[in-house]
Amino acid sequence: MRKLKWVYRVKKLFFQSVSSYASIYTKFGYGIGTEISNAGILFNSGLGYKINFLKHFGINFMLGYHLQSIRYEIITFYEPEIISDTKIGHNNRHSLSFGIGFIF
Repeated sequence: MRKLKWVYRVKKLFFQSVSSYASIYTKFGYGIGTEISNAGILFNSGLGYKINFLKHFGINFMLGYHLQSIRYEIITFYEPEIISDTKIGHNNRHSLSFGIGFIF
């Protein structure tokens, strides 16, 4: 019986305050074009799930989608200081992300 009481106390201490909840996140942005970077739209969204085992200890899971649209301009010089060709376009990058984090 003493062992069962000890197990009950451990369960009560560590798992009585277990709480969990789901969350949704989104991020929007725009990158300004400079000499070293291209302009474009940024969009992230995803789902998260947080489990707290103790008041200041838990685990966080995340699954997300990322979209990055980049505009670019390519200038080609065949002769010095004379622009021969200019190409303007954009690329889209789609990606999925998965994350696990510890909360303390």
